[in-house]
Amino acid sequence: MDMKTLEESIAAAMDCAQDTVIVPFLPYILQDFWEIGTPPEVVINFVKTWRAATLQHAPSLLDLGCGKGAVSVKLAAALKYNCYGIDGISEFIETSKAKAREYGVDTLCRFEVGDIREKIKSLDKFDFIILGAIGQVFGNYYTTLTTLSEHLNPDGMIIINDAYIDDASTFQHSSVLYRRELLKQVGQAGMELIDENTDAPTDSAEEFENLKKRCKELMTKHPEKTPLFENYLQTQADEYEALENQITGSIMVFRRKSVLEEMSIFFNNRAPIYEEKHLEHIGGMESKQILASFFPPHTKTMIDFGIGTGLELEEIFKRFPEIEVTGLDVAENMLHLLQQKYPDRKIHSFCENYLHFDFGNGLYDVALSVMSLHHYDHKTKADLYRRIHNSLNHNGIYIECDYMLSEHEYENPQEKEDLYFSEFERLKKEQCLSDNREYHYDTPCTVSNQRKMLLEAGFTNVREVWRKNNTVILVADK
Repeated sequence: MDMKTLEESIAAAMDCAQDTVIVPFLPYILQDFWEIGTPPEVVINFVKTWRAATLQHAPSLLDLGCGKGAVSVKLAAALKYNCYGIDGISEFIETSKAKAREYGVDTLCRFEVGDIREKIKSLDKFDFIILGAIGQVFGNYYTTLTTLSEHLNPDGMIIINDAYIDDASTFQHSSVLYRRELLKQVGQAGMELIDENTDAPTDSAEEFENLKKRCKELMTKHPEKTPLFENYLQTQADEYEALENQITGSIMVFRRKSVLEEMSIFFNNRAPIYEEKHLEHIGGMESKQILASFFPPHTKTMIDFGIGTGLELEEIFKRFPEIEVTGLDVAENMLHLLQQKYPDRKIHSFCENYLHFDFGNGLYDVALSVMSLHHYDHKTKADLYRRIHNSLNHNGIYIECDYMLSEHEYENPQEKEDLYFSEFERLKKEQCLSDNREYHYDTPCTVSNQRKMLLEAGFTNVREVWRKNNTVILVADK
């Protein structure tokens, strides 16, 4: 089947697919609306809830069929995201640019006229992609999600504003799927529905009155086109009626299906790219280099939990060339790279799970964990912290560099923590995974919970000494 022209695609997106002649009149008909389709507040709440806790690069959003830019402009103003909006109607793009200037986010927002089906082919990757109430521009859900997912960052998500028919209904609509069919196509695309809002506020009566007013003005100016505008109004009335009584309007959040891997398998498989990922996205090199500055001057021995390839050791060895290091990790491939990097240093590496390793008592001046403990629940951490406390000498310290949740990043960090843990439990149940094995999934805790667990383990003082976004360094004194 031949691809629709841009005008046909716009007409379909605006619920007037039968007549592209209406397209040049849409800017006039819709002049009373800035927010066309998706309510920005719903998107902002979704992004706040689901944005990745490990995000270290400038966050980005692609707004396809952006209309007059309300979602991008308000989201940029609220969360400082870099937003790129594309729409096929030039007047809408001009309004988008003007609104970005009005809200003071013109340096964060970029808007462009174009056919999103063509533009998408040359675009990079984004953290969020929005397809807001413009219908099946790319095809069905399978085609749409497989097309868009190629432009998602690893933890990226797609937000689609659409509608479906409840499975129990007997109603049928040529362009609306039953919910079960929608979810089937989502699954076939390797995606999953993780959140949904079916209660977005609308004032269809007021909206329709504005449409009627502008169409009547056009009928007066262009009497020969009266049937065109009457047909448009009838189509809109039918859509409003269907949304009110027969179909469910929904704003949905999709992401790639998460297939949990056992911890050792996950890190062994990623050993070749481990350092690149950590230096570019997870805390950056600064978070590794600064750790040595917190070591006490008398440091002679240390234990490193989840030592990996030893990214943090370079600066430590510069300051303490003779330090004796005990390193624990479940990934043999990581430890092999570690020994290649530091063949002449005093490193005693063990390919073992530190949750089950005997640390001994009073042996170390420093205990260190870098980007490792965010995979464990409170009970597991509390038990580990007590053992770490016992392993330190009388004036030893424990340093934890990890990503944590705080009020600096989230309005309700505890709610975010609870979400991570509930998602982890859901995935384990869904994939029939054993509670007796360890799986790689990020469950960061709040900074306040981290402090509480360390103090309860016996540490006398816990202080935050460094932060970059969600990467936090805590130092705890024995």
